[in-house]
Amino acid sequence: MIIKISPWARKYVGIPFVKRGRSFDGVDCYGLHWLVEKTEAGNELPLLDYAFEPRDVRGISRLFAGEMPLWRKLDAPEDRCVVMLLTGGVPSHVGVVCGDGLIIHADDEAGRVICERLVAPSWPQSRIEGFYAFEGGA
Repeated sequence: MIIKISPWARKYVGIPFVKRGRSFDGVDCYGLHWLVEKTEAGNELPLLDYAFEPRDVRGISRLFAGEMPLWRKLDAPEDRCVVMLLTGGVPSHVGVVCGDGLIIHADDEAGRVICERLVAPSWPQSRIEGFYAFEGGA
């Protein structure tokens, strides 16, 4: 069976990883979600400016926790929803669902936005905290 990436998502693959990036010139993990929502749906998400490093999972987790009221938890993934991923049991990374079983996410090690299977050796089911849709209020 061939699984295809959603057509809207192709333009994001390959965008450089840039800490606090919020444009096609570069994004971090949240910046990718921010850019997708703005470009595809016209939604204005909070900018979530921060001073910590991408590997500071506790700092990222605190940042995400403060913004959770703006998102609605979903029972199952939907195209263009956010997937919250755990690092060491702590919510600290997000990707965007972009097709049946696929996500795009800004990977600092790869240095760019990549497309991967949602459940793969790099993202086992146990790392998925949940799926969310932006509700607004920014």
